[in-house]
Amino acid sequence: MKNNGRLIASQPLTCRFWQDNYDELMKLCEGSGRKPNEEVRELVDEALRARRAGANGQPASQPHKPEDELDRKLQQLIEQNRAQSQHLTRELREYYGLLLEVLAGSYGARRLIWNYIAEPMLRKAGHTPEQIKAQFEAEAKAWNTERDKTADMLEQAIKSLPPAK
Repeated sequence: MKNNGRLIASQPLTCRFWQDNYDELMKLCEGSGRKPNEEVRELVDEALRARRAGANGQPASQPHKPEDELDRKLQQLIEQNRAQSQHLTRELREYYGLLLEVLAGSYGARRLIWNYIAEPMLRKAGHTPEQIKAQFEAEAKAWNTERDKTADMLEQAIKSLPPAK
């Protein structure tokens, strides 16, 4: 048989109490509205818990309740979730910064390639300065559209992150 998640022993115990303890037990039963065997079970549980705690040098704990254990586990999970969320937020912000560095480097590299490779080759191929300028403007427009799209996507991702702590 189970009671509050704990097994009740299959063998009952009987004993005769000291009169003063018996009188006090009956007063407890009157006050609580419970039967003597229920009060005795709880008193023995408290006494054994206090004895175990005393042997370990700790104060006696309250009666074990399954809902207390569930609350403790839930609090642990909430704390773990909070810590992982904060860690993930920090990681995402760091990756965002690194991505911005990479993008800035790629824009610089693109400019260098245009100035030192593409434009000289177009001049060498006989394109006029107006044609080269038009080609550059078309390329720059495409680059800027791609950059703006990527920046918007990153900004939306950052806005959806929880605040850093």
